[in-house]
Amino acid sequence: MLKVSFIGFRRHASLLRNIFEKKNNIKIHKIFTKTKINTSKYFFCDNIKSLLDSDIIVISSPTDFHFKQIKELQDFNGYIFCEKPIVGTLEEIKKLKSLKKLSRNKFYTNFNFRFNKISQVINYINSNKKFGKILKLNINISHSSALKKKWVNEWRLKTKSKLGPLETTGIHYVDFINEIFNKYKILNLFLFSQTKRGNKEVDTSELYLQSQKTILNLRFSYCEATRNTMEVIFDNGYAEYDGQKFNLYCPKNNFDVKGYSIPPKLYKSYKINFEQEWKKSIENSINYFLYNVKNKKTFTNFYKDLDVMKEILSYKKLV
Repeated sequence: MLKVSFIGFRRHASLLRNIFEKKNNIKIHKIFTKTKINTSKYFFCDNIKSLLDSDIIVISSPTDFHFKQIKELQDFNGYIFCEKPIVGTLEEIKKLKSLKKLSRNKFYTNFNFRFNKISQVINYINSNKKFGKILKLNINISHSSALKKKWVNEWRLKTKSKLGPLETTGIHYVDFINEIFNKYKILNLFLFSQTKRGNKEVDTSELYLQSQKTILNLRFSYCEATRNTMEVIFDNGYAEYDGQKFNLYCPKNNFDVKGYSIPPKLYKSYKINFEQEWKKSIENSINYFLYNVKNKKTFTNFYKDLDVMKEILSYKKLV
């Protein structure tokens, strides 16, 4: 029986806890939180050191608290499952790399988009000679939660990184781009607020990247109509995702009987509900993590996972 403890209780922490709880041979051991919780279902503590007798510690708190919490876990001999990004500033990245006692080979970052069917479809396009090289990738992920009154003091709008939804949502897709394109450069980055509350919020992030001749445009917002869309233009056609279906169209050299160029035919269609697939990808990520833990395997991505955030924070306009 693996003893799993949590740093964080509500919202995303609750989602992760519910998934862990359903797994065989898993016991929710302790929960660290500074907030008073009225339930007798779990054992709560207000000292991180109390978690050291666990087999697994899940860090599911806001990013701004991660560095301090990880530092306090240097003597922990078990596995750490940490929500992305690991930390939120260049100074914290530097300090984290210098921690001598931290067991980095037992540290796992939850970049769950790696386990998402959408990423698998884009990978399929990128690796299949039938489609040719990806020329352009557009990703738009948004919802309008920032317009709700209870979001006035939402931590996601005021993180130390000042990246807004690029930190909390967009980092998944930057990590994915790093995986399939390997080398890229940042062309431009826009960080701004559409709520006009004037309290240094960032509710919208737009990032432009280039990998050789491929242009990538990523836009994330907490202040726009709910939209989960993607467009992939590749050498021999294009693909569109509308949050429900991912349609691939090819070949591009498609002509009518008069010789006029017409849109390519539908080549393949994938039914992928965005919200359902997102939850599945989280569970897939947890399954992968637990498989490695139970088989006493190690992880090797710690520094690479840190560098995903470092690349963005190092962009000249942020320094």
